[in-house]
Amino acid sequence: GHAPAHMRGRILGLYKSIYSFTKIIGAYIAGALINYTSYTVLWSFCGILGIIGFLITLLMILHTKLSFSKRKIIYEGLS
Repeated sequence: GHAPAHMRGRILGLYKSIYSFTKIIGAYIAGALINYTSYTVLWSFCGILGIIGFLITLLMILHTKLSFSKRKIIYEGLS
């Protein structure tokens, strides 16, 4: 669903803060992986994270479609 109007600014600020924080931490982790291992380990790690993210997204989409398919929509003014 959508965020309530009075919470949108706070939610957007939280989203941007987390996004900025993960860019800094991600660069640090990538540098450490390359420094102590090799590029192959880094790409493998990123591939595994990508697959996990894809599966989580797929599960969320399927869950959302299933929950919406159980609801009945009443269209006012069409009868």
